[in-house]
Amino acid sequence: MSKMRRSRAAVSPAVESLEGRELMSLAIPSNTIGIESGAVSAPRQVAAVPVDIPASSLTQGRSSTMYGITVGPLPGSTLAPRITGVIGSNGRAIPIHPGAPFTAKNGQTFAYLPVSQPGPLTVLVAGNKDTTGTFNVLVTLPGNINGTGSVNITDVQSFPPAYTSNINTPYYKPSADANRNGYIGIGDAKFIERNLPLPGREKPLLLEIGLAPHEQVYPPHGSNSGGETYRSEVTVQGRTTPGSLLFLGFQFGHLTFSNAAISTNAQGHFQFQQQLPLGITEDSILTISPFGQKLIRIFPIVRIPT
Repeated sequence: MSKMRRSRAAVSPAVESLEGRELMSLAIPSNTIGIESGAVSAPRQVAAVPVDIPASSLTQGRSSTMYGITVGPLPGSTLAPRITGVIGSNGRAIPIHPGAPFTAKNGQTFAYLPVSQPGPLTVLVAGNKDTTGTFNVLVTLPGNINGTGSVNITDVQSFPPAYTSNINTPYYKPSADANRNGYIGIGDAKFIERNLPLPGREKPLLLEIGLAPHEQVYPPHGSNSGGETYRSEVTVQGRTTPGSLLFLGFQFGHLTFSNAAISTNAQGHFQFQQQLPLGITEDSILTISPFGQKLIRIFPIVRIPT
């Protein structure tokens, strides 16, 4: 069960942008699939480094699984690495999505790419501005927070405690930092949902939400119409697409969803506790499903004086 901070009503809401922080050092998180070394020994040379992708790490039922590639120079190396391409086990180039380029400050470069079959990925690395030297290639499985080698519902449920943490805080988990930038936000949650097995056929994303029945003063007018209670602390509960993650919060005219993250179980059920002042508290709730769907709901709760 999760407990969230009290939110505030807002006007002219706008969904927050993804975090844009610096990459962290080339640490080895628990969702690492493989790590190999290579060297660019001459200017303009492209080094080819194979890293094996085990079949067990591919998400069953999806046409591809997203992986992350981090390249950083080894100690003493003068290489400023650049990922120039990736060749799949079938010998064909795989389109890569750049995450962050190498800079002296972040010390590494990151990219991610969809993989459809197991076997060796050949990562092609060159040096910026004719730099040379040795490097490491780190391949990770975004969304695999628990380090089991595949993404499942337990990874969804492990995400909320780390949400909004950064590399300098105690709740930060490197394996939850899917984009390897030192901060855990909604962008990292999207990687979990992208690599999670699909819960059946895609349906419209719906959100049923209400107070626990024994805490509700009057019968609600609908499944999303809000709640009325005498209590200062309530349990909000509901159901949505199984495996989804929910994000909560209003803040001063800008919809940030930074209050808390809530996980669902394999049946789509969720609940969290909330402290209430007297009067109306309006929660904003962003739901992201394994199908990539998004839904925003406003759920008002009225605390009635006793």
